[in-house]
Amino acid sequence: MDSSGFEFDKLNPDVFEPISQGGATCDAFRVKLYGKLHFLKRLKPTYAGDVRYQQALQKEFETGYRLEHPNLVRYISFDEDGVLMEYIDGDTLADVLSHQPAYFWKRENQFRFIRQFLSAVQFLHEHQVLHLDLKPDNILLTHINHDVKLVDLGCCLTDTFSDTPGRTPDYAAPEQLQPSAPVDERTDIFAVGCILRAVNRVMPLPSYLQKVMRTCCREDPHERPASVSEIINVLERHERQQHLLRLAGRSFLLFLIAGAFSAMLYYKARRQPVIHDTIYVNAPEAGMVLRDTIYQAPPPSALELHRAACDREIKEGVDKSYQATIYSYNDSLFPTLYVSETDNWGDITDEFVRQVDELSERLAKQYPDLDPIEIRGKVRNRCEAYVTQVLDRMCKNRERYNSSKMEKMAEP
Repeated sequence: MDSSGFEFDKLNPDVFEPISQGGATCDAFRVKLYGKLHFLKRLKPTYAGDVRYQQALQKEFETGYRLEHPNLVRYISFDEDGVLMEYIDGDTLADVLSHQPAYFWKRENQFRFIRQFLSAVQFLHEHQVLHLDLKPDNILLTHINHDVKLVDLGCCLTDTFSDTPGRTPDYAAPEQLQPSAPVDERTDIFAVGCILRAVNRVMPLPSYLQKVMRTCCREDPHERPASVSEIINVLERHERQQHLLRLAGRSFLLFLIAGAFSAMLYYKARRQPVIHDTIYVNAPEAGMVLRDTIYQAPPPSALELHRAACDREIKEGVDKSYQATIYSYNDSLFPTLYVSETDNWGDITDEFVRQVDELSERLAKQYPDLDPIEIRGKVRNRCEAYVTQVLDRMCKNRERYNSSKMEKMAEP
């Protein structure tokens, strides 16, 4: 089916199924054509034949028909009283937030929604289209994969069509409520902030996204991000930082494992054998007989004394660095949601690792008769034990917080 138009009255009425997604001026139908479901937006009888509303519907169709994006509804055909679009099997964001809030309790679902939503709005702006009616009712999440589909371009502003009569007050920017005030990309960005705020009410967003949300919702357009690309850059920069942090964590863990394995081989190779002192006595008839075997360890050597002193310094040095850096994160009351989002966690961990590395180098120089690999292995093992302990506690705090959050939301 192309954009040349079609006559709705010639369609078989049996394929019309009214649905509740209509608006003040249009009725909505689920229509099955050629074995495929479609969405039909048709003027109510009161407005059918009114040139103004027919032109508004034509504007929506002609704007949407030239836009192709995976997160935008696809427009198919038009006649003077209605528009035919692809049918989206899904729920509005408003319904998901009200009836399925648990979906947004997972960070990956929050990020997936925000990335796809911003991608659709950015695409509109790149094609000189302002939506001007962004709100949860105009965002669908498909039942399969929960993909975002942005709908309803009835209030959009383009270079060709400059008349934008509609808006939703709860999501409209202040300039939309002022007669003759200019609008631009930052007008849609205000609504983006309001939608992020709606998601934030269900499950708090990470701190950096809350900052983006507040910036988008500022009254003065000049204080908002100038474009959606700026918001996307913030998300991508954070994702890169998290990726580098994960890589660093894996490398650190591999280093610790390799150090522990090397230390184990070293200890096995240099383990001192036990000396057996056997005492024989004379027997009148049997000659020399074995009376007893005594197991006696030799007195500690200078090397062993140095090793014991080095071990004491390792314990004291690592413990001191632990107390000065990541110890506070071990507090069971520390309000951690996600380890990767804890304020300054990465910087403080880096400082802890830096201090223990300096300790390794100092002890290697202080005890030249000891193997430096052995020293580094012992230091790293103790460091790893503390980091693992703190991370485990932080994860438990996160689980406790989420459980408490869900219990509060379940209360009537």
